[in-house]
Amino acid sequence: MSDQDRLELKLKADLHQDILKLIKKKKFTPRQLEKLFDIPQPRVSELLRGKLSLLSVSKLLYYAHLLGAHANVKLKPSRSFIPGNETSVRA
Repeated sequence: MSDQDRLELKLKADLHQDILKLIKKKKFTPRQLEKLFDIPQPRVSELLRGKLSLLSVSKLLYYAHLLGAHANVKLKPSRSFIPGNETSVRA
């Protein structure tokens, strides 16, 4: 797995966890999520079970938006980054 793939997976996992927290907090049922997200039951199930390979970052951000969340991306220096050694980036 490349560094880019690892970073994307980490971002998806973080977004997914936040979406699940919103769903739990607002006590949405799978049926309500079908209607809110305008997706069939199997896609809701995949989301709830964490099938991240089937979900894009864009789609996860859209679901978060529909749940009333606002995404804010902040960049900060990585503790594992060594200048001149770009392969040291870790998720």
